[in-house]
Amino acid sequence: MTRTHDRNQPETEPWVLTRQGYEAMHRGLQSGGGLLGFKARAAGLDVEAALGSAPDGIVDVTPTGVAVIPIAGSLTARAYWPTDRASYEWIGSQLRSALRDPMVQRVVLNVDSPGGQVTGADALAAEIYAARDVKPVHAFVQGQAASAAYWLASAAEQIFAGRTSMLGSIGVIWTFTDWSAYDATVGVQEIDIVSSQSPDKAVDPTTRTGRAKIQATVDQLAGVFVADVARNRDVAEATVVSDFGQGWVLVGASAVDAGLADGITTFE
Repeated sequence: MTRTHDRNQPETEPWVLTRQGYEAMHRGLQSGGGLLGFKARAAGLDVEAALGSAPDGIVDVTPTGVAVIPIAGSLTARAYWPTDRASYEWIGSQLRSALRDPMVQRVVLNVDSPGGQVTGADALAAEIYAARDVKPVHAFVQGQAASAAYWLASAAEQIFAGRTSMLGSIGVIWTFTDWSAYDATVGVQEIDIVSSQSPDKAVDPTTRTGRAKIQATVDQLAGVFVADVARNRDVAEATVVSDFGQGWVLVGASAVDAGLADGITTFE
């Protein structure tokens, strides 16, 4: 009996995503098609239709010169089809288009996302932060700005939220699946032959040493996240660690009181 591994399974890399968002993604991935299939179904498309879609146009610009860029859904580093908006690649392209467009006076990030991949989040956050020197950039949280989505939103000059909006979930999650009990029931033994020059290439998360190495990597990634939020919100890193939810989300006015947001309002 052979057990196959889908390279797009979320446990293959760290994520900046809420636990609920991760579980929803994991269930979606089990339906087949990897990340592409999950994202296509979440967008109400099938994979073939998604791959055949025409490219999206420029950002939505209001008559008053406000470019509205959505940051919604489970975010991935790259677009999996031309109209895939839930990607850092697409969001970045829209931001650059808005900065170049002379009709655009300011940018609003319209955020409602549980987060997404670590890869690419820091680069896009840095791009949003730098955009503040070109045109005013603000963020509004419709439902949630969690994990990677808060990473991006925090890079705006100011963040506004609704009374029931949830902000935070600052931290990194990296999930591994232990198949040993299942393999034992079907009589399968998996043997890894690792090159002598790289003994830590296949660490075992069920051992103390392996778990410590993985924990150190997750902590380092979270350190980058915390440092970026501290820079973006102009606070000390210690304040982010102690006051910004410690991995949980804060709702509406509580998020404002803690410093994660600047005010309560409506999108309009």
